[in-house]
Amino acid sequence: MNRHAFGRRVPRRGQTSKAFHARSVVWSNPRYLASRVFSAGNTGPVWTILHYLKYGLPFKLGLKRASCNGGDVKRINLLAVEHCTNRCRQCSTSSPFAAKRTYAAAAFVPWLDLMMREGIKFGHISITGGEPFLHPDLPGFIDDLQARYPKKQTGLTTNFFWANEEKIRYYAPKLKSLSKMLISKYPNTVAKIGGEQRFGSLVELLRTLCPQIEITIADGSHLIEWQLHPDERSPKAHCCTSDCYVLRADGKISHCAVGVGLEHRPEFRQIAQESKDALYDLGRGTSGFLSWVNKYPFDLCFHCTLWRGVRTPWKSESPM
Repeated sequence: MNRHAFGRRVPRRGQTSKAFHARSVVWSNPRYLASRVFSAGNTGPVWTILHYLKYGLPFKLGLKRASCNGGDVKRINLLAVEHCTNRCRQCSTSSPFAAKRTYAAAAFVPWLDLMMREGIKFGHISITGGEPFLHPDLPGFIDDLQARYPKKQTGLTTNFFWANEEKIRYYAPKLKSLSKMLISKYPNTVAKIGGEQRFGSLVELLRTLCPQIEITIADGSHLIEWQLHPDERSPKAHCCTSDCYVLRADGKISHCAVGVGLEHRPEFRQIAQESKDALYDLGRGTSGFLSWVNKYPFDLCFHCTLWRGVRTPWKSESPM
């Protein structure tokens, strides 16, 4: 039966009522619906207007983004894998330039425990990279997180490079502790898998076998371009990634996705080294953490162009 029959969503065949309710909540979430509208206009005047209304106008009016409401940063992203199968030219974490390194969940536990002990709230832990499915024991990583933090939602991001029927059936029972999955739909992955229809059928297979996971597809046909410049230029809008807190295994957490991997980019290394706000070292305590979270623009923003929100077609970075 059509899930949208008579304007009312009904469960898919084989979908549990719990999973159906979770997906219904997603579709009734205004922020999620807004993101779908944004993805509808990749470039051109529609995108420019939407970006200005969401990021430019509030900044111009002096309205701050709700980065940390009552000490709640919402989500902590764990850099579990530094490298990736893709070499996206506009990769915000600079994964194409990173070494092949992975980390166990135990490496992040001291820092997550510290934040919780100090009253820093977050309801969601996301495993990111790089590409999480390159981790030698991703299911174990997920299970370890869920066992340690049973009241937190655990999610991950992936480019779906690994997807085929055999792999999906292999992973499905091992992802029982996972709550959310964000699949970035890149053109090269769609081509590798066998086209749009094949991509869609594999996503539906994963949804059927893992009804407990809220699976969202992000359009990867365009990425927001960014570059760092040596001179300071004042941002004129909020940035979509300024509250993307990425925690590294060494206890340093980035204010934005760009800041976490700049050490892999020799051309930007000096700017990164001179920045005092791009990374916060939890090893020195948390006394200034919340004020750091609420700071925007911070020093790296004055050297970065990502706040402009210019979309560009996906391209692969040239081999090193």
